[in-house]
Amino acid sequence: MPKVENSSAVFTQTQFQEPSTTKATPQSAETPLKQAAPVLDMEISPITSSGASGAGKASKAGNSRRTLMVDGHEVIMRNSRSKTMRKTVSRTFRKSFHAKKIAQEAKPLSFGGYTPSKEVLLTKGDVLAVKAHMLEATSVLIDNVIELHPERKSQLLQEQARLGGVLQQLQEQLTDSTPVIEKKELNALTPKDLPKQLYSRLEGMLSLEPGKLRDAWRDSYIRLSSNLQQWKPIERELTLGGQLFTSKLTPVNAHFDEFFGEDGKDYGETGLSSMTPRLSLNTRVEGFENLRTTNLWKTELFDGDANDSKPAFRAFRSGAIAGKFIDEAPSEAAKSKRFEVAKANAREVIEAALMQHVSDNPDDEYAIVNIISINLMSAVNESGMIETQEKAFAEAASEVNAEGKLRAQSDKDSPEHLDFLPKVNVFTMRSGVNNIGGLQKSQAAVNKAQIERLRPIVERKLKALKNTVSDVRYQQIVNLWDKIPSMLDETNSYKLASRLAVLGGMLGMTIHFNCKSGKDRTGMMDAECKFFKYQLDLAEKRGDVTIPKYTLDKIDPRRADLLALVFESGILDVAKMNTLVKSLKIAPMHNTLDQKLVDRLGGVDAIKWIQGGKRYTNIDKM
Repeated sequence: MPKVENSSAVFTQTQFQEPSTTKATPQSAETPLKQAAPVLDMEISPITSSGASGAGKASKAGNSRRTLMVDGHEVIMRNSRSKTMRKTVSRTFRKSFHAKKIAQEAKPLSFGGYTPSKEVLLTKGDVLAVKAHMLEATSVLIDNVIELHPERKSQLLQEQARLGGVLQQLQEQLTDSTPVIEKKELNALTPKDLPKQLYSRLEGMLSLEPGKLRDAWRDSYIRLSSNLQQWKPIERELTLGGQLFTSKLTPVNAHFDEFFGEDGKDYGETGLSSMTPRLSLNTRVEGFENLRTTNLWKTELFDGDANDSKPAFRAFRSGAIAGKFIDEAPSEAAKSKRFEVAKANAREVIEAALMQHVSDNPDDEYAIVNIISINLMSAVNESGMIETQEKAFAEAASEVNAEGKLRAQSDKDSPEHLDFLPKVNVFTMRSGVNNIGGLQKSQAAVNKAQIERLRPIVERKLKALKNTVSDVRYQQIVNLWDKIPSMLDETNSYKLASRLAVLGGMLGMTIHFNCKSGKDRTGMMDAECKFFKYQLDLAEKRGDVTIPKYTLDKIDPRRADLLALVFESGILDVAKMNTLVKSLKIAPMHNTLDQKLVDRLGGVDAIKWIQGGKRYTNIDKM
């Protein structure tokens, strides 16, 4: 049984450290010189000889020399017994190194022609907040463990007291707004394996086998994350192409419509985070967590102020419709249950689309809603979830249509409810953005079939729009529709997905898109759609019917606007609501398959900051 310190003690910073990966090296005469290297950031080359009497023999001490590379320059230092020379050179290099470091830190961070403000970057306070959250989750777990192990109550309470001491020490640091991204700095603030350190310590106290408390610790962490967050609308003003736009994201809860709030599904102002489906099976709340769509939001872009205009772009975005209960033992009963859950999740997206239609058209007796749902998941390793989602949407739409009526509140500020007759069509498209192109044959086939289903609806809408929109906008829509067939097998980019979404929106259809979690690929898709639409809007004002090209040149002023949408439009705020840190886990293979996306966003530095605190977001690896 490990010894437990008294309750007045608190953990020091070194008690939560990242495991060292440095291999031990034998001591030698070079040790003093090598110790200086980390301080000066020097590269040390092997010792060479001058005037040696034979190959492979050591030279005399007086003739030995060390060759150092400092800032790209080769410097020869005479034997290590020349202390005065070593000290002089060391002081000179230290001053040079630190002056260079200070100059680099003073220079504003910039990539892809975009200079982010500190407010949008990952900060030390953000990373320490994750640490505090992990400690608090452990403290909550201890409360539960005490009930099962009352004989260890005294020791567990001492452990809880120590955690409380560390949490108290952390409070003042949580407001630290210093940007941070390098692994060493992140490790020093919050080690990646801190969860394992925490639950392993408890396992040792209780003489439990390793990993016994892992699931319970994760459940505590997820529960604490869910309970902390009240999801409210996010609104951000941005300057794009020299003009003011507003990006707005509204969670599908009471802030969207009371149908999802207290008067309907009773979600209130809560959200369902991307980590919630990873709760242990026996801890999930049947109606609230299993049947609710993960991470469901309405996203909009306004030309100017959000209160002064109709949205230039609108869509619903979410996590996967299918996939809950994937960890349950395989059986026909389990398979049936998983599908019913997927169908309930699909129905919520349909209901949200109907609520929006009623809000926009309160006098309509019929709610005819055509939904284009774009799945961003990979047909390589997520194909089962994709197919289940498509089937769930089809059956959910059929059930809503068969019911004939859906009661909904037309105005969240009014108690009046309206009955209307829904007619819902769902067109499920595939656009895998993390895929190997050669494995995407199924995508093109599915998309071609869906486009043929869409064609008569698009043609009817084009006729109706001819006299209701400007000639320039009408021609833009026609040109874009003509280009879609050539993109249907587009892989590993957001080109097809963003163009389909914007086209559908301009035709008056409801747009929905999702990835697995509803925050990473979905967040990037959100930015890409708004990026494309604002360009079309500015082109319309110029009288230009040309469709903006997707590819960004090496020096392209549009890249700064795309990065502004990634960092400033609110999509990182959504990610933080889900995982406590700003992070989009995009471009996982940035040296190979995702190189085009890396180049599109301005290089590895941009990707590094976009990925932010990704090391703390994978609940399955905690």
